[in-house]
Amino acid sequence: MKKGILKNLALLLISAALLSSCGPVVHFFNVDERVPAKIPLELEEGNIAVFSTITSLTDSAGQRTDRFELDSLLMVKVAAGLAAGIEENLVLDSGSVGVFNHYGDKNRDLLNPRYIESLSLNSEAQIMFVIEDLKVEPLRLLKLKGALLNTNPALSYVYMPVSIDVSVYDGVNLAILGSHNLKDTIYWEIFSKQDLREEAIQARLYESMVNISVSLGSQISRIFFPSWNPQERYLYTFANAQWITALKYSDEFKWREAMHIWLDEVETGNRMKSAAASFNIAVSLEMMEKYDLALEWLNYAEKCFPLEGMDGYKSILTRKLEKQN
Repeated sequence: MKKGILKNLALLLISAALLSSCGPVVHFFNVDERVPAKIPLELEEGNIAVFSTITSLTDSAGQRTDRFELDSLLMVKVAAGLAAGIEENLVLDSGSVGVFNHYGDKNRDLLNPRYIESLSLNSEAQIMFVIEDLKVEPLRLLKLKGALLNTNPALSYVYMPVSIDVSVYDGVNLAILGSHNLKDTIYWEIFSKQDLREEAIQARLYESMVNISVSLGSQISRIFFPSWNPQERYLYTFANAQWITALKYSDEFKWREAMHIWLDEVETGNRMKSAAASFNIAVSLEMMEKYDLALEWLNYAEKCFPLEGMDGYKSILTRKLEKQN
């Protein structure tokens, strides 16, 4: 209800401005532009699982070590974050995407179709996301300052490069559907009452990595789904009841209804109004993903009257048309 009141108020304010204006008024609005996924997949509910690859929990002497334990925990957390990201993008209930461990080798077992089939059977999923490798480089101190004055805290800058390999497998067709390597660097600012030894800093930050690794997994999920980028557009309108009605239709994204009004305005004989109406029609056609027709109307608008922003908008439409073709 509040949104509707605000929209009507905005239209009233625009109408008031138009009544005191002879030339066109520019009306800005935002739209979300769909950006295709880097690795598009056909995903269905109840058909997906995520695996973390646990290669070893012991060192060369056969002893369990803290580092092996930490790396395995981080791998599991990344897998959990990836599963949560998939659920969010597919609007699934939490826990709908199963998370499993496996102990195969990236360069041997995961190249074997029979092994992929066994993972599919065990997880009862056709599409399987497998976190194949996680490399966490040692923490690096970018800058380390001692205590400056009495109560001033010591400030340490630390960063850690991270690399994660994930592949997607089809457990029915026994094929790899795509793979991706995520490289990122995590930065910290550490404040303390006294200078900390490097070993103490590492102990604290490795603990925080457990929580950060969930976010890294969620970040990986984004490459498999389309995203939306806000884009600003604008329309021209005049102090005329028909133009204001068309603007109201556009605010409701009723582009066909608005176009019918602007088509009549193209034939008024006023070059500026013809250009403005043609420009608005081009915007309407863009919203309907008819980029070729939008370019034709923009070219016609340019011939009628040199409105501002023609060249920039023409570049946008040309780029979209090239992607469409």
